[in-house]
Amino acid sequence: MTLQLRSVVTDGLRLALSRNGAVFGAVFLAVETLSLLLVVVAGTSYVPVDLGAGIEPTGGIAAGSQLSELTGFAAMVLVGLFSAVVTVPLSIVAIRTFVAGAADTIPEAALFNDLGRATVRGIVVSFCYAMLVVGLLLTMSLGIFAVVAVVGAIDVLSGWIAAVVGIVVGGLLLLAAIAVGIAIWLHFLFLLHEVGVRGQGVVDAFRGSWETVRGNRVRIGGLAFLLVSLRSSISWSGSPSADSGWTLLQSVTTGASLVVAAGMAVVTTAILARAYRDLRAEIDADGLSGRTESRDAESPQSEPNPG
Repeated sequence: MTLQLRSVVTDGLRLALSRNGAVFGAVFLAVETLSLLLVVVAGTSYVPVDLGAGIEPTGGIAAGSQLSELTGFAAMVLVGLFSAVVTVPLSIVAIRTFVAGAADTIPEAALFNDLGRATVRGIVVSFCYAMLVVGLLLTMSLGIFAVVAVVGAIDVLSGWIAAVVGIVVGGLLLLAAIAVGIAIWLHFLFLLHEVGVRGQGVVDAFRGSWETVRGNRVRIGGLAFLLVSLRSSISWSGSPSADSGWTLLQSVTTGASLVVAAGMAVVTTAILARAYRDLRAEIDADGLSGRTESRDAESPQSEPNPG
């Protein structure tokens, strides 16, 4: 059965514009604002925690000075971990609420049904997914580097032939890596849904997400790409520039983009949650039908009563 995009989008927008949608939008806005402030402060300037107590900063680093690249990277990693710990349970609660179709009040099951365990699993699957993407990028880079090195080491090829061969083979590898990356992103789009809604483990979440997307790859891919592109473009358009500093116009633009991005995050979550609900209902119904037919075929027929 083909996913009905119109009904999914309409239902998702209805939930996003509901009371629960407004609540999640406000929470998303608060989290995004806090994360942005942490990125700006922790990733660029040194602010000692003991400065307020009247103690001179140690290490020869003046307060407010620019951090080194290594220190800034470590700070950004810590900010990313903090954001994951906060956003994963929030996303799970929102997904559960929208999958259930709740518009006015958040169901108790969405808040208290093994949320801690689902959060831990959600963080683990998110980390595994990130490592999978990083591994793909490293493999692509090593492959292109190996092709360039091999082509450059062949003495029989002239300079322009070696360049053409390197560009063609490297381009093919790049296209293959992009195709694999899109496939990974699409098939593992519902990892948090599997963890939060169905209570799946880490490995089963990857399997379940793949199974959910299979059969509706084009429709789900087009819908998800449109939603994610709109959300990303809104977020990037208002991101502050490290060189320009915080001007009044930049502050207003960033604040407006944060509000719109939070609303777009709710719309994206609600629409994908409804799509997941319909897809899982179809898969579970097919699986139940198949199991029922199998049991009927295996059950022995009752023998006629000779009496």
